[in-house]
Amino acid sequence: MGKLYINRKTMDERNFREMELREKILTWSEGYQVPGSIPEEKSLERLMGNIHRNPQGRRVTMSFRLWAAVLLPVFLLITGGVIVLSPSKVRTAFAEQKSLILPDQSEVMLNAGSKLTYYERSFEKNRSIRLDGEAFLKVKKGSGFTIRTSNGIIRILGTELNICSRDERFRVTCLSGKVEVSSHGQNQIITPGEEVVLKDNQLVKDNQVVTGNSISWKNGTFNFEDTPLLYIFDEIERQFDVRIETHGLENRIFTGSFSNKNLRETLDIVCIPMELKYEVIKGKKVVITSETDQ
Repeated sequence: MGKLYINRKTMDERNFREMELREKILTWSEGYQVPGSIPEEKSLERLMGNIHRNPQGRRVTMSFRLWAAVLLPVFLLITGGVIVLSPSKVRTAFAEQKSLILPDQSEVMLNAGSKLTYYERSFEKNRSIRLDGEAFLKVKKGSGFTIRTSNGIIRILGTELNICSRDERFRVTCLSGKVEVSSHGQNQIITPGEEVVLKDNQLVKDNQVVTGNSISWKNGTFNFEDTPLLYIFDEIERQFDVRIETHGLENRIFTGSFSNKNLRETLDIVCIPMELKYEVIKGKKVVITSETDQ
């Protein structure tokens, strides 16, 4: 059985007694993570099935302490005997970027509207993080380092790279070292100056990338080539913390760059060449329409 780390917290015994069985289990295990191979919901269903399997049909009553003594070992048995502390989470709001140092001294810079999760206590042994959004990483050399996203997994030894994983969009750019990218049952290895992009569920490698364009966001500049216009507006929303309304622009493509220093200047850069008009309402909402619709 693996090591057990318990995140101690105070529970109100009367409130605990009044909870349904499922709530008791989830409350007691809140903040713990089920080991990788078994989904939390599946583990809970298996636990519920074992508890409700009572051939004699007897009603069992337990004290608060007995609930704790019985449920926790059963939960450990089903999930493989490992419980770890709650993860550390670093988030960036819209119009915010943030830098941090991981426990192994690897450096991370998060773009706006992003989240990074890792387990501090076991980090230097496992060197694994989860990323939702965009980040630049400068990874310290050492044991393997894994970045998990909703679109794929990136494995490296020591390198500098940029990762963008938002919704179905997935792009990994290597600036130094060597990076392995896995997604949808495919694998690509990239070296400095190369990039992989997920297109129609296929990992496509580009070995003629201007890597500076991929990380220019660190200095507040955003470069795009043949990019859907709606993705451009998504980035503007993140960088300026505004909400953009558009109509009938789904098939438009944009090539160009803008800064996150001035909203109206950015809207001019994007909208004027595309023959679009915009209206900024109270600094928080932008309505964009085609000039031909006027």
